[in-house]
Amino acid sequence: MAGVVGFVGLDRLSLDMAALLLRAGYRVQAFEVQKLLMGEFLKLGGTECISLMETGKGVAALIVLISHADQINDVIFGHDDALKGLQKDKVIILHSTILPSYIQNLEKKLREDGLATSVVDAYVYKATSDNLNGKVVVMSSGRSDAISKARPFLSAMCEKLYIFEGETGAGSKIKLVTELLEGIHLMAAVEAISLGVHAGIHPWIIYDIISNAAGNSWVFKNYIPQLLRGSVKCHFLNPFILNLGIVLDMAKSLTFPLPLLATAHQQLVLGSSHGNGDDNTPLVQIWDQVYGVNTADAANTELYSPEQLASQIIAKSKTVNRVGFIGLGAMGFGMATHLVKSNFCVLGYDVYRPTLIRFESAGGLIGTSPADVSKDVDVLVVMVTNEAQAESVLYGDLGAVSALPSGASIILSSTVSPAFVSQLERRLQNEGKDLKLVDAPVSGGVKRASMGELTIMAAGSDDALKSSGLVLSVPHMLDNDYTPYSALDIFVKDLGIVARECSTRKVPLHISTMAHQLFLAGSAAGWGRQDDAGVVKVYETLTGVKVEGKLPALKKEVVLQSIPPEWPVDPINDIHRLNQKNSKTLVVLDDDPTGTQTVHDVEVLTEWSVESLVEQFRKKPICFFILTNSRSLSSEKATALIKDICSSLLTAAKSVGNIDYTVVLRGDSTLRGHFPEEPDAAVSVIGQVDAWILCPFFLQGGRYTIEDIHYVADSDWLVPAGDTEFAKDAAFGYKSSNLREWVEEKTAGRIPASSVASISIQLLRQGGPDAVCEHLCSLEKGSTCIVNAVSERDMAVFAAGMIQAELKGKSFLCRSAASFVSARIGIIPKARILPKDLGKKKERSGGLIVVGSYVPKTTKQVEELQSQYGHMLKSIEVSVHKVAMKSLEEREEEINRTAEMASVFLAAHKDTLIMSSRELITGKTASESLEINFKVSSALVEVVRRITTRPCYILAKGGITSSDLATKALEAKRAKVVGQALAGIPLWELGSESRHPGVPYIVFPGKFLVLFHLFQQILLKAKL
Repeated sequence: MAGVVGFVGLDRLSLDMAALLLRAGYRVQAFEVQKLLMGEFLKLGGTECISLMETGKGVAALIVLISHADQINDVIFGHDDALKGLQKDKVIILHSTILPSYIQNLEKKLREDGLATSVVDAYVYKATSDNLNGKVVVMSSGRSDAISKARPFLSAMCEKLYIFEGETGAGSKIKLVTELLEGIHLMAAVEAISLGVHAGIHPWIIYDIISNAAGNSWVFKNYIPQLLRGSVKCHFLNPFILNLGIVLDMAKSLTFPLPLLATAHQQLVLGSSHGNGDDNTPLVQIWDQVYGVNTADAANTELYSPEQLASQIIAKSKTVNRVGFIGLGAMGFGMATHLVKSNFCVLGYDVYRPTLIRFESAGGLIGTSPADVSKDVDVLVVMVTNEAQAESVLYGDLGAVSALPSGASIILSSTVSPAFVSQLERRLQNEGKDLKLVDAPVSGGVKRASMGELTIMAAGSDDALKSSGLVLSVPHMLDNDYTPYSALDIFVKDLGIVARECSTRKVPLHISTMAHQLFLAGSAAGWGRQDDAGVVKVYETLTGVKVEGKLPALKKEVVLQSIPPEWPVDPINDIHRLNQKNSKTLVVLDDDPTGTQTVHDVEVLTEWSVESLVEQFRKKPICFFILTNSRSLSSEKATALIKDICSSLLTAAKSVGNIDYTVVLRGDSTLRGHFPEEPDAAVSVIGQVDAWILCPFFLQGGRYTIEDIHYVADSDWLVPAGDTEFAKDAAFGYKSSNLREWVEEKTAGRIPASSVASISIQLLRQGGPDAVCEHLCSLEKGSTCIVNAVSERDMAVFAAGMIQAELKGKSFLCRSAASFVSARIGIIPKARILPKDLGKKKERSGGLIVVGSYVPKTTKQVEELQSQYGHMLKSIEVSVHKVAMKSLEEREEEINRTAEMASVFLAAHKDTLIMSSRELITGKTASESLEINFKVSSALVEVVRRITTRPCYILAKGGITSSDLATKALEAKRAKVVGQALAGIPLWELGSESRHPGVPYIVFPGKFLVLFHLFQQILLKAKL
């Protein structure tokens, strides 16, 4: 039964939170003086309290509503305050909109006075985004121990939770940032509408265009319709002005300049001064007075649909046979190539020669000058940066106008001033060639253009539009991304045009002109050619604040030194003792042969018949592996496979006498594999467990999990996993490095990040195994829990705590990398094993190396090996194209050729390298990519199967290839993990039933640069 949650004070959001808590099974009680709110609370199923003190009695968490700082003394420190009934170890959640400093001071006082130890704040609001519209969102912050206690309540009372571990007040800070953006966007939207109305454009047409163009924002899209309809009144301004004043005060205390917000705030104050004390005056009338326009009347004039008119014109458009295109920059190249794909004959020109070569390769024709591409064209598209360039390509040396045939149309898709367009139209008319002009700037940027969301705003005479309508309709569907994005200098130019227009038309545009100055400052600092987002560097330079859009790579040494010292006691003896009490066999379902890279003297099964499993269970091993190779399968096949194995395990365990076992799903330490499909499949057979444990830490591979973020070591740096090549895997790619977010991403939101628990490094190193056990036992059934770790001792501490929890009746399903397995069974590392150490008779043949992976690190390993030892190796390359994309006959021919060559080389005592060709061929979907991988892998397997010479050793790149080689080519049903050839490199001894009994079989991961060292330090010595 869930506990009781108390509410001190209610508002509309509190009612939503209470409803969600009740739905989650909590009992809810509240104190509120407003009868209307209390009535609604009682209807939900809540209980009324008659005093503040009563509200705190018996609750597990107390949610305190504080709207103003002066409420703190009455609610928290008053004569009959809520804390008098609250037990000190319970959670206090401050549902507040006050300044962060007030919250931080309150939290500090509560802790110092011993009134509460677990205090967090919560900024609560209703989301407005498309995917979360209307849902309750909570942003909470506090110390890690307080957040850990509060998380179940926070998760239950919202539909999306964001957590900031550290000091309290982060939620209120987010609120201030949100209000800053709302204020700036609001006034920018009002300026845009006012300028457009003054220019004679219908306000609803302005709205339709901007809401589908790059200038759109949520504020513009949702606020402007209400403004135009007159439904927003003057009283709207006063609280907005107050809130923005608070933001400016906070910025002042931080010595952080906010010129745009200060300007917006003053404009709001100016608007309020025009209200004449009447709060019900429609706000549109106020802004009309400020900007000297008549938006209210213009909004009610007859409206036409620009899109409908465009469709009508295109339907009547004249045939276009030949198109000239001047300006093949990022967006121009995309538009021009799309015209080519749409079967237009397009002649392109650009001053940058490499771009012309690319365009010609894409099927376009190229010219040597603007005049050259203007001959005999029906339509000429000009897409250059500014007015000077437009003037040059049209009227300069070898300019286009002189070469254009009579009756041609010019589409000017450059951002120029209205005055330039008007002047150009008059000049073209004076040419006496019936040249037509269409002013057609585009909006949306290269990124939106690549997604088919480009907006084209065309204006011109009916005849001009009909002559060019077919060309204008095509670029709406660009299908490639040609970043870079807009440069900062583009905004300097474009906003300069806007500034001139507002001056000419006598329309004050304070936000736009201030923004122009900020972009100008960025350009003056030398950042003009950078992406327009580079304007942030102005603030970085002024304030010293660093703005980064993604998790940074961290200096490994600095991070590891900042972590608390390890738990002082080595738990290995406790693990051995606990395992004797536990008596559970650890069954590791390994999706790839490299999973045995931290163990020794453990058996691996490559098939899972009930008979084989019964035989294995009767040996009563502490652990054994089952090689599933599921990473090579589709999700559907992997799911079926795991269910089949788990069913066989259940049957075998019952046959032996209900032997106890724990299932571990050993997966990739860089997060690739079938998650959550495999855990889902396992629990569907073995039954629900208390928690899923995620533990991708793997020391030998440099995989660290710190503060829930998974890192991959690269030399001296820790790189977030989501930024590595592994995250771009065609079949198992992902974006999130934060494991909480990774779980949400992989489960498509089924398991929200906010619900994922974690065991921190601080808990491992300061609390030890007992703290781990307590934490695991406190998890709600069905939870998902992350394990942070940076050392083998961390892993051993966790393993000891987990075994304690299992002895108390808890059950877990672990998805882990290799380090967890060795820690869980108490493996004590031993010296590396060389093939010659196996005591086998020296073979008189060469060794076989098989590499099928295409990832860059594997390719680098092969290149290094060939560079250093090419004279001692015989290399055979298998064509991926022939075995995966060509006919069966060509595939067979390639397989036979390779097998015959390898047999000859091995018999001649030559170490032989068989590798797939290095080109990467992917499918259109993840399933197609897996199918291609399977064809390549199966071809390599067939090559090894057909080799007639017994090799003295076999060295295989981990993954699909190495698994299939062991099971299909070598027909091994079981093997013994003898030890490690190098750290993290397992050496197997193949079983007696295999084609080559006793041959050393070494699997190396492509992720580590070890192939060269294996060959140099081990394999060469093994043959001496």
